[in-house]
Amino acid sequence: MSPKTVVIAGATRGIGLELAKQYTNAGWQVIARILLARLKAVEPHKIVIYDALDDTTITLAVEQLEGMAIDLLINSMGVHTFDTLETASSAEMQQLFVLNAVSPFLLPRALLPNLKRAAETNGFAIIANMSSMGGSIELAGLPRPVAGSVYAYRASKASLNMLHR
Repeated sequence: MSPKTVVIAGATRGIGLELAKQYTNAGWQVIARILLARLKAVEPHKIVIYDALDDTTITLAVEQLEGMAIDLLINSMGVHTFDTLETASSAEMQQLFVLNAVSPFLLPRALLPNLKRAAETNGFAIIANMSSMGGSIELAGLPRPVAGSVYAYRASKASLNMLHR
């Protein structure tokens, strides 16, 4: 039986980096968007370099995976700023929306043939999106350290939650 394949978007640090390590240790083929300096610790099967803000580089990255079955796609990207009502800018909000909501929507679409190939073989393929309590509409009114700030992050993660319901 061939090893399972996981694509991890956002494996540069934190949860994504740890997931890359864990899946590598479990024998999975790990395809990661990752900073080159972190490669020694992870030793992924394949490194795919793309800019989540650039459709052309995403297309080129996906072409490198043509014909490969992808069993699991993990969108672990999560960029935030500590903006407030007074400091939040339109450009900052747009960038965070692209990184935290638009890219996790476009990447599965671009990898759909790969996911379908895995589903034909295994009966399923999985897309997992890492979100945040900060993106919870239900929890938005609860007092917590970020209340009244990180608007772009919270709004973009709420958008991600709604895109994948």
